[in-house]
Amino acid sequence: SERDDAEGQENIGNSDVVEIDTTLVTGTTGAGTYYFDKDEQQIGTGGTVPAGARYRVTIVYTQVPAVGQLTPALARLLVTWPAQIDPLTAAQTSNLQGSVETVVSFPMP
Repeated sequence: SERDDAEGQENIGNSDVVEIDTTLVTGTTGAGTYYFDKDEQQIGTGGTVPAGARYRVTIVYTQVPAVGQLTPALARLLVTWPAQIDPLTAAQTSNLQGSVETVVSFPMP
């Protein structure tokens, strides 16, 4: 149901999603995609949507500092459903049933 989906995305957004991949290539930008099932368990990554995926988490790195800089890395974090719809493909976004987006920062080591 819509309520279950909304509660699920809230739990994913508050979970340890940030820990799934904060490995950055210094000085570059890019994206990562992760899939979660109805129980909010990560069940896959990358381009192929696994069976049972309900939510898609897309991390789009917008700023990754060069080596030696102390500025944080910045990223857009999108939680969308159903997982089969790519939120970065404009032609597909009208098919999303729901989404949440925020900007996050990661301190550089």
